[in-house]
Amino acid sequence: MTLRDVASPLRGYYFVVFHNTPILFMTESITQDLTTLRAVIDSLPDAAFVVDTDWRIRLFNRRAQQLIGLTESDVFGRICQHVLNADACAAYCPLAITLRSGHSQFDHRVTVHHADGSPLNVSVNTSVWLDDDGKAAGGVVTLRDLTPVTTLCSEPGTEQEFCGMIGAAPAMRELFQQVKALRKSRATILIRGDSGTGKERLARAIHTNSTVSDGPFLAVSCGAIPDTLLESELFGHRKGAFTDAKHHHSGYFERASGGTLFLDEIGEASPLLQVKLLRVLEEHRITPVGGEQSFPVQVRVIAASHRDLAQEVAQGNFRSDLYHRLAVVPLEIPPLRERSEDVPLMVEEFLAQARLRKETEFQHISAPAIRRMQCFPWPGNVRQLENAVAYGVAIGEGEMLEERFLPPYLLKVVPDARIPQAGIDAGVNPLLLALAQANNKVAVAAKLLGISRVTFWRRLKALQASNQFAKSIEPIPGSIVQTFTCPPGFTPPQTVSE
Repeated sequence: MTLRDVASPLRGYYFVVFHNTPILFMTESITQDLTTLRAVIDSLPDAAFVVDTDWRIRLFNRRAQQLIGLTESDVFGRICQHVLNADACAAYCPLAITLRSGHSQFDHRVTVHHADGSPLNVSVNTSVWLDDDGKAAGGVVTLRDLTPVTTLCSEPGTEQEFCGMIGAAPAMRELFQQVKALRKSRATILIRGDSGTGKERLARAIHTNSTVSDGPFLAVSCGAIPDTLLESELFGHRKGAFTDAKHHHSGYFERASGGTLFLDEIGEASPLLQVKLLRVLEEHRITPVGGEQSFPVQVRVIAASHRDLAQEVAQGNFRSDLYHRLAVVPLEIPPLRERSEDVPLMVEEFLAQARLRKETEFQHISAPAIRRMQCFPWPGNVRQLENAVAYGVAIGEGEMLEERFLPPYLLKVVPDARIPQAGIDAGVNPLLLALAQANNKVAVAAKLLGISRVTFWRRLKALQASNQFAKSIEPIPGSIVQTFTCPPGFTPPQTVSE
């Protein structure tokens, strides 16, 4: 729908909001006066503003005024960079990309600043406004405030992100719910997960959502420190305790007092150290090496191992009493090979982080590339996936992460292999398949894929931009217009709705 400013004609997009998500699409031309235009912009749940081709602000909705702390009269006619003071303005402006390329930009993670100077983490979407000749006459920007997400952690099942952990698979959503339920508990926790699944990140999430979040979080790997030094590192030592002990040394337990101590790879602890750890967990007191007196410590302990410690107990390799002290609340992180539906979410996040570091211009990943990634078993789990994206960022160029930018071992993956537990046929895009199964209702389709509506719309837009699908779908009033190319034998949905 075309919107027109009475002072200066502006052709552009009309916003339609589904479940707090602004979706942009073109419809027939309409003339709107400034009052109606402002009403439309003010109806958005996110901050939004309009600039002309000189980057000067023409409209600034109420949510933007609340977010930035300035009124519309304060910002009218000012260059947007001078108002937002965004970190992306000088080096990587999403609006500049939109006005240069004519393509909308979605979900750029940017830091802007409130009028009082405090930083605000936001997600930026941009789109171009066109004049009667089809030329850019300005741009529209929406800002979603991410500050609650980054400071308090998002709610499980909304944006599939929880304290830096990403996952939409049922097992991950259940894990997020478990962590949420532990907020008021100080019980000892044992995390089981393969190498690279993010055990320390989960421990940090637990700490962040606990009653001791104001205290320190310290992590130590029991497998990385020689056994002869680990006792001293954990419990500290007194001067003269051994040859090089020239000063008193506070151990991890003492320094983590009032907070959380994460004991990674606890299964590597020696039998002697297991005995001493058991006593600390039972008595909540430690005795430094070379010391004569013990003293109390208030520490929440979270332990982790890539081993199945219950099996280690059965084989006599780990103390049963210590295992039961640690596994008051057992948690397990599923390996990435069992939740391939999370791979696209993680790739999007890794690319967003790379853009924030000004390392890449990649906006999306191509469908063939993501299919190869979803077919790969990822023995190194999330860490290996992150490294694969980093490889593509290092050698790639342009705005699309394509197959040719993937590590060589991924190029050996058979692209039409079945994806375990994702339910995705190599011949049919999962978005279209889900829409067909859900009678073209986005809410239902997103649920089938285990993702949010926001993520579903973002992927649908990326699918259109990738030109993977070419068969046209005629616009129907009340529906979101998309253009696809369909695989042989697959009939696309004709109407997409909430």
